[in-house]
Amino acid sequence: MNTNELDMLAESIDSVADASTAAIAERTNRENAIDALFRLAKGDTVTKTSRETGIHSVTLRKLMARHEDVYKVVKSSMTRDMAVTAHKATQVLAKKFDDLDSNQELRDKTDIKSIAIAAGVAADKSLTLNGDATNITEHRHTVSREDYEASIREAQAQVIDIEPAAT
Repeated sequence: MNTNELDMLAESIDSVADASTAAIAERTNRENAIDALFRLAKGDTVTKTSRETGIHSVTLRKLMARHEDVYKVVKSSMTRDMAVTAHKATQVLAKKFDDLDSNQELRDKTDIKSIAIAAGVAADKSLTLNGDATNITEHRHTVSREDYEASIREAQAQVIDIEPAAT
């Protein structure tokens, strides 16, 4: 946890707790409120944060709204930190690949999986904190030939043949 970010959240919690009688979450459990805002800023969902802190989801949303300015600054700072970490991990991975490419002995001893996982996690976290998609799912509805043919037969059964009237 970044001490500066926690201090910013703590100051915001304290200012609301001192100034408002409606800010029950800030007054009753200061540390829990700071922890909850920090969890939300680092990308945890409201549901997960509620489950882990014991603070009701409605209260969490109100807490975020009361501390919106500081919350956004902390979240932006954490997003930037994760982006920097992802970039550094990617650079290390590239250097490691270069080293491995030229050194067979090193290739035989290296577990590159750890570096790749670190780069992926940091990149994923950066995307999550920035509000970008980390997973894209495509849904397609396809119809089997049998279903298509059954639909045609059903439609044909509903067609009424009308003979033209004799003149």
